[in-house]
Amino acid sequence: MKLATFYLTLALALVLAGNAAAAPVTIFSNNDQASASNPAPAGSTWPAGTPGGLVGGIGGPVSFTMPFSGMFTLTVTDCCLVGDVYQAFIDGVSQGFTSIVPLNGPTNSSGTFSEFLSAGLHTYDINDTVLTYLNNTDPFGGGTVPGSFSPAGLSDVGTASAVPEPGTFGLLGIGLLGTAAFMRRRKA
Repeated sequence: MKLATFYLTLALALVLAGNAAAAPVTIFSNNDQASASNPAPAGSTWPAGTPGGLVGGIGGPVSFTMPFSGMFTLTVTDCCLVGDVYQAFIDGVSQGFTSIVPLNGPTNSSGTFSEFLSAGLHTYDINDTVLTYLNNTDPFGGGTVPGSFSPAGLSDVGTASAVPEPGTFGLLGIGLLGTAAFMRRRKA
């Protein structure tokens, strides 16, 4: 009987823990194009003095709705021509760059960016920093950036993960302490 009670309590604790760490929810999954004819988002790294000016955006901030407060993750992956390097923005704030790769390098550039967001409306934006250098020397290596790099294809996926409330962990802890006390009392 003791063993059955222990396993039942352990199963309940695991169910509670599983609910606390729910799987991420996909909010959007897009295939976008960054173009040298689109202005770069405010805050892009390359100053106006670069050969192409502040260009290479995906056409402005894209709105999305966060279904609940939690961790938002934006994954950006270059799809087509190796050499694009992207700068990601969430709510107008730069999150950094995808992996740095030279033109015609061995792999496409990609990056994952995470930030805690409240439930509600937010935006993301992406800038292809290499498009600033069309027909000029690529700052990351590999030669001259050809005109064929604009527009540049990329995929962007946004997911949301709930952050467990402290109360969930508290209930789990109380349950485990209760089980330990019960098992100790039964032994005595």
